[in-house]
Amino acid sequence: FEYAQTAVKLGVSDYVMKPVDVPAMCRTLRGIKDELDAQFHRENEVEELRRRIQEDSQLALHGKILRYVRRRISSRQFLEELPQTLAESAFCLCGLLQLDRFDHLTGGMPEEEIFRLTQELEAVMLEQADESGMQVIEESNGRYLLLFYGKAEADVAFAARSYIRRLRMSITGHDYTTAVSAVFPSIDRCPEAYDMAMQTLERAFLVGVNQDVEPEADKQAAGLPDTFDVSRVVRTIATFDKEAIRREFDAIEQDIR
Repeated sequence: FEYAQTAVKLGVSDYVMKPVDVPAMCRTLRGIKDELDAQFHRENEVEELRRRIQEDSQLALHGKILRYVRRRISSRQFLEELPQTLAESAFCLCGLLQLDRFDHLTGGMPEEEIFRLTQELEAVMLEQADESGMQVIEESNGRYLLLFYGKAEADVAFAARSYIRRLRMSITGHDYTTAVSAVFPSIDRCPEAYDMAMQTLERAFLVGVNQDVEPEADKQAAGLPDTFDVSRVVRTIATFDKEAIRREFDAIEQDIR
């Protein structure tokens, strides 16, 4: 009886009587193997189902974020059913990563090769990402949205800078430019952060490619004045002094460059 109790506790599947009947024992072992294989298969199916649900949830979240930063859904719609870490974030920062000369790089390239290129890049970006405080979202034409969020302003800014530095050390085969916004209070202000990052990226291309630009340094690096002294230009033109007018417009052209 004690043997029977122990067998039940151990999850016995079958038993073999002495003297051992070899064919019967083989049948028993095959039955146990088939049972274990079926259990393994069921566990794999459950795990695959979980993975697909997670991927679908992540794709749905990325779609929602993109629609919101592009102002296609309202703040109320965006905040509905957000993951807890994202919904409770007090600060956010948007970054953009653009593969330089993407159209030229992929012109004439087979779609499978373009897919392989972007998949390799995304693999590195996701490997370096902190899943608890950021999202890496593919947009189009070699551009990616990097959304950083958290409960402390300094932590969000540090996470963005650290991530971009890690990418520079990890992505060596492609030229790309990154631009980030300032840190904004409240996750529902990410459309403003996205707009700032987009403007920073556009201005970054005026001074070159393959660089990392922050909004504070961006305007100074680009050398673009906020406004021209229009009254001074008008006064110069009014003198009809061709040399002075030429110098004035040369100065404006230099500023633009």
